[in-house]
Amino acid sequence: MVGYTNVGKSSLTNALCGAEIFEADMLFATLDPTARKCTLPSGLQVILVDTVGFVSRLPHDLVDAFKSTLEEAACSDIILKIADASDSEAAEQLSVTDEVLNDLG
Repeated sequence: MVGYTNVGKSSLTNALCGAEIFEADMLFATLDPTARKCTLPSGLQVILVDTVGFVSRLPHDLVDAFKSTLEEAACSDIILKIADASDSEAAEQLSVTDEVLNDLG
């Protein structure tokens, strides 16, 4: 799962997997990708990876900090872009997510 910082990636992972990944209403609550195995309601077993959230205008000196997130995304069968639909800037945040993914790899 990828997305802007603080949109609920950890909360969604916790809800789907019954996990207890740290979640908080703050920037960069997740500092490293965290993988959790879970079974979807269909019975399909998947591994969800909760990643570091992206930010707009990412300074070039922080690009390396996001390398682990990009490595996880590159090895994934499916990339889920997560957004907070209640946020008035959700469309812009999805756009930033696309830009960061394109810029970094």
